Amino acid sequence: LGRRRMEQSIAAMRGHVIICGWGRVGRSIAAEVAAAGRPYVIVELDEDRVADTTAPVVIGDATVDQVLEEAGIARAAALVAAVESDAGNSFITLGARSLNQSLFIVARARQHDSEAKLARAGAEEREAIQDWLAHRCDDGPPCERCTWCSVRRWVGRRAEDALRAHDGGVTL
Repeated sequence: LGRRRMEQSIAAMRGHVIICGWGRVGRSIAAEVAAAGRPYVIVELDEDRVADTTAPVVIGDATVDQVLEEAGIARAAALVAAVESDAGNSFITLGARSLNQSLFIVARARQHDSEAKLARAGAEEREAIQDWLAHRCDDGPPCERCTWCSVRRWVGRRAEDALRAHDGGVTL
């Protein structure tokens, strides 16, 4: 009964955050997301790690597309990849980006040289999550203040439109 109710709760979510990994970083991000008043879903492989939470949880490997789909990735606004390995976070980022092109993705990097690889895979700057959490812009038109809006403004648009909007003075 509890599992079914949780699945229905996740199915009803829109514009939520998917947090992959329920370790120190995942818990910290969840606290920030909750403080910002945003709904979130946890994706964790180890059921024992999430036994103490009341948040919606999908038990499974976040590198598997079906698990991300169960977490509502098509309707999500953001994903945080915070599993233990940089390779896992890269794989989650690649999968998430392919399932939702407009998804805001932040990935944890344990090794400094992994940051560039995560960016190439489709993750935003780590600091960008602070901008994203600070604004409720995703429900309305993009603002001029935050990284999230500057990225979101051009998702799915043609480069020609961006050039016209900025009188040719834009870097793509």
